[in-house]
Amino acid sequence: MEKKKRYWPSLPEKALDWEFTSIIFGRPIAAFILYPFKSFLSPNIVTIISFILALIGTGLLLTGSNIYLISVLLFLSMILDDGDGLLARYQGKTSYFGSYLDKSVDIIRFFLLFNVLSWIAFKQNGNFFIAVSGSVAACGLLIQGYTKWLTSHMEMKRGVGDLVDKPSEDVPWVGGILKSIFWPFAECDLTLWIIALLIAGRIDILVIILAVSQFTAALISIFQRGFQSTGFDRK
Repeated sequence: MEKKKRYWPSLPEKALDWEFTSIIFGRPIAAFILYPFKSFLSPNIVTIISFILALIGTGLLLTGSNIYLISVLLFLSMILDDGDGLLARYQGKTSYFGSYLDKSVDIIRFFLLFNVLSWIAFKQNGNFFIAVSGSVAACGLLIQGYTKWLTSHMEMKRGVGDLVDKPSEDVPWVGGILKSIFWPFAECDLTLWIIALLIAGRIDILVIILAVSQFTAALISIFQRGFQSTGFDRK
């Protein structure tokens, strides 16, 4: 059994894990919302609630419901998605199943949300690229996760230590801040983009941003993780 750790979120130890939205909004707000339940609420239940909120918000998009209600649901889903890991670490209940559940529902909710958004945008202007942009974005997000965890599996199999995303001993202020500023398209950041452009009424621009950013990130991940994997062969 793991020992309980500090509850209040700290800054990520790896520069690649710095996400502007998560650091400023997601993790702090999740810590406050879940504080009364921090000792007994199951992290997996939080994951499921987050998923349900995302599904409801996505479904309401198809019905043309109030955009502010949808935005609140998606925002709360994002907050709780940050909160499940917070609870798991504090309670000492991190698990393989919890990690699997969290990552599985993430890709499902983003796949559905991205494709619903692109369908709505396509109905507005009939552009073919708009129609497929949701699938492109979801595929890009899936590739990023797949290449990361495939390389992580190789790392563990070879027993070469933490080479995939090795944390530094100190908080990576410079690298983390630069990453957050110059690449505000990490998974958690996407929800903020979605909410902002939904409210602005520019779903067409939104789905293009999602597709281009996630396709670009997928290409970078393919080459980055591929280069890292060559290091395992030299061990």
